[in-house]
Amino acid sequence: PHDRDDRLGGEARETVVAIVGTTRASDYGIEMAAGLARGLATCGVTVVAECGDGIARAALEGSLQARRAAIAVLPGGADTPPPARRRSLLRSIERDGAAVGELPCGTTARRWSRAASARIVVALAQLTLVVEADDSARELAPARIASSLGRRVAAVPGRVTSRTSCGTNALLRDGARLVRAPADVLDMLAGVDLPPGETPAAPHRLEPRLAEVL
Repeated sequence: PHDRDDRLGGEARETVVAIVGTTRASDYGIEMAAGLARGLATCGVTVVAECGDGIARAALEGSLQARRAAIAVLPGGADTPPPARRRSLLRSIERDGAAVGELPCGTTARRWSRAASARIVVALAQLTLVVEADDSARELAPARIASSLGRRVAAVPGRVTSRTSCGTNALLRDGARLVRAPADVLDMLAGVDLPPGETPAAPHRLEPRLAEVL
């Protein structure tokens, strides 16, 4: 609807949404991540994700399909070459967007780098959207970090019998906002999903468990 676009106005160009999830994504998860990123990018929202596989890769590719700059967070230094399968994607992002490193330039990724880089992804965004994740501390780390920072958390529902949807379904049970399409995210960004007078707040039951992750 036009009124939603009017509420966002020029602010949408400065709005950043983190799209996160498992590296072992299903076809459903990849389709949803790419479609949501593409739709949000078309509306002027900047997508930030790890320069990784699965959900993160699909989100970055979806944003690029909309010819919108994206932000990729690398687990090592920004000048450290990623695995060959991600180099073409990273070059495209660097041409129109930005690549951010968790570690200083010249430093290769460490075993803990992926979990640590989730802090940057979440900190850059006003809202964190979990598309597909299992119910583990590592894959739910971005949601817990976002909650600890007072940022809003949303999740895409999945099949209750799918392991890769256990985490997202748990987030929804615990208070995350349900997302089915880009319009749901735009409503959250505009605050139209909140009762009058209520300010956006993170789900209250997503206590940070960083010690289990880092």
